[in-house]
Amino acid sequence: MYLPGVAGLAWSVGKTTTTANVGAMLAGTGADVVVVDGDIGMANLGAALGIDAPANTLHDVLSGTATPSAATYEGPDGVYVVPGETALSAYAEADPGELQSVINVHSQADYVLIDVGAGISHETSLPLSLADEVLLVSRPRSPTASRSDPPNRRRQPVPTQPPVQVIRPATMRSRTTRRPATRRPRTTRRPATRR
Repeated sequence: MYLPGVAGLAWSVGKTTTTANVGAMLAGTGADVVVVDGDIGMANLGAALGIDAPANTLHDVLSGTATPSAATYEGPDGVYVVPGETALSAYAEADPGELQSVINVHSQADYVLIDVGAGISHETSLPLSLADEVLLVSRPRSPTASRSDPPNRRRQPVPTQPPVQVIRPATMRSRTTRRPATRRPRTTRRPATRR
């Protein structure tokens, strides 16, 4: 099983759209794919994949009232979807720590993609800690053009980073996997002598 998390630091940059499209594309190749709406606060992956008003959601699993299998639905091209609940009351009852149980149930899938919420919080860092890699989605922005500049004075935008970047685990080492720092012996400097 390959488990990427799809994340971004801001809202409305395309995290859910990227998760839905990559999931449907991989499922279209014949792979066994599960997409999980790990955006606990603003769940909308189910609606993006045509799963409207599901009986059970990820929030039900996280609150202990449903099993992960009962909250899994078949979407387009054979992609399996674990949608979230859009009601604010479900957010208060959900325990993100139970997300591992959903991953465990779908561990036989070829791919399990987690749509992660925006920003850095407990609700986003927990799903990211379960991921093998992170697809970081961003919206390219030109640092040279501002809204206050008149259109005839705006400079040409400089090339920016691609909107989706992969962050590999080697660059995301946790504190427990870091190598201990080695200290070099301190050398004393000799005072400069004048001739």
